[in-house]
Amino acid sequence: MKMKVVHCSNSISNSSAVTRLHRALLKRGDDSKILTLHNNDCIEQTKEFSASALKEKYHHYNEAIENYLMQKRYDIPADIPFCFGRVGYDITADEWIKEADIIHLHWVSGNFLSIKAIHKLLMLNKPVVWTLHDSWTLTGGCHVKLGCEYYKEMCGTCPVLNSTKKRDRTYYVMENKKQLLRNPNLTLIAPSNWMLNNIKNSLIFSQVNAYRIPNTLDTSVFREYTQNEIERALNYKRDNKIHILFGAVDSTTTSYKGFKYLKETLGILYREYPQTACRMVLHVFGAEEIKDGCLEQFEIKCWGMIRDARTLAYIYNLADAYVFPSVDDNLPSTVMESLACATPVACFRTGGVPDMVQHKFNGYIAIQRDVRDLLHGIMWILENNYDNILGKNGLTYVKKHYAEDIIARAHEELYDKVCV
Repeated sequence: MKMKVVHCSNSISNSSAVTRLHRALLKRGDDSKILTLHNNDCIEQTKEFSASALKEKYHHYNEAIENYLMQKRYDIPADIPFCFGRVGYDITADEWIKEADIIHLHWVSGNFLSIKAIHKLLMLNKPVVWTLHDSWTLTGGCHVKLGCEYYKEMCGTCPVLNSTKKRDRTYYVMENKKQLLRNPNLTLIAPSNWMLNNIKNSLIFSQVNAYRIPNTLDTSVFREYTQNEIERALNYKRDNKIHILFGAVDSTTTSYKGFKYLKETLGILYREYPQTACRMVLHVFGAEEIKDGCLEQFEIKCWGMIRDARTLAYIYNLADAYVFPSVDDNLPSTVMESLACATPVACFRTGGVPDMVQHKFNGYIAIQRDVRDLLHGIMWILENNYDNILGKNGLTYVKKHYAEDIIARAHEELYDKVCV
């Protein structure tokens, strides 16, 4: 008999890691459901959590107070996701939660589940599995820790908050997590080796059972397509040009995504390799337009926000190389997607990216924040991807390590283990 698994996530879309896992489990006949606040793409076997009108009013009141206090006391950068975990819903009475054999948490902060609400789930004495898609679980509030290592001992004097107090808000958030979230019913999943290492070094969860299971994607969609298929679907002629791709959600406005490093890299390329630059087209998804004088010498094609997975796969296929200059990331979907589409990746040595990009095998890993090395990587890919050998290496690697059936089975085995 298949176990009943309920995934919990603040919001979901077709490209969410939780949605991809959910669909992979459904394909294997598992009883998988998703409980969320926002179902952006009408995902099957999913429902949006709803509370009573009074509880909704109380929730939004607390949320407003929390946002006001954060803005009044701290100067938090707009592009650094941050959450103190004070506001959230109690979902323990939901029918799906009551019926579940396994509760699988994903990205649950951002006013869906508070720290206390997660504690209440742990007190149901059901196995709770939590996949760490970012660093929030381990820290005093930041989702992206940008090299900060306070999570290993105790947060406080937070650099993101520009705080000078040792016992600032992040200290008490971390203390709250330590008191409420250490529980024998909890098992953590790290999508990358980098995150698994972070868990083992963390103050809160170093003694909690943790396993590495990567994210997945549908390799029947993210795959190689013919040139005719690509050009016809995108209504775009590739011609005899060099096509470089960059993209992410809010790709040009979120600082840790590294757009500024891409600009610096292309600036050097323009000055030192003018014959290459004049043939180059920079493709960008996740942005509607780019108004930046630093790039005016390049031909730029902005694709905007892409919600259709196959369209995104065509765009990856269009590119000669995908450039990923992020300086903090776990197991980024875009890198996996690019490799699955047989497009090599030039990147920094960031987070879990080296789990996917094998240096000079399916891409190039540059020294962190070294734009000259990143440029060297782009040029190396363009010069060495004869017969698309690097691309085919990437495609094969993704199918071997991240295909749906492989990742779904790994989760099933963990579910069996924690239910014993």
